Amino acid sequence: MTPTRTPELPFRPAVPTGSRRRLLDIDAVAEMLNPSVRHIRRLVHEHRIPVVRVGRLIRFDPVDLDAWLDEHRSSAEP
Repeated sequence: MTPTRTPELPFRPAVPTGSRRRLLDIDAVAEMLNPSVRHIRRLVHEHRIPVVRVGRLIRFDPVDLDAWLDEHRSSAEP
């Protein structure tokens, strides 16, 4: 009996476990920014805050949120 050869799969680089950022849910964002969850939902509805949609779920990328906060930061100059 000859050994069967397994078909070769196309090369797919492995993603290191720690390289993916953890997405935040709406409660975590509300806790981080300190407005109500309702206000965060309104910002999402009005497309005023960056989101990642996973099916019906709304998630937030911390890097995108930091960039968004930097864009919307007001200066303290008079």
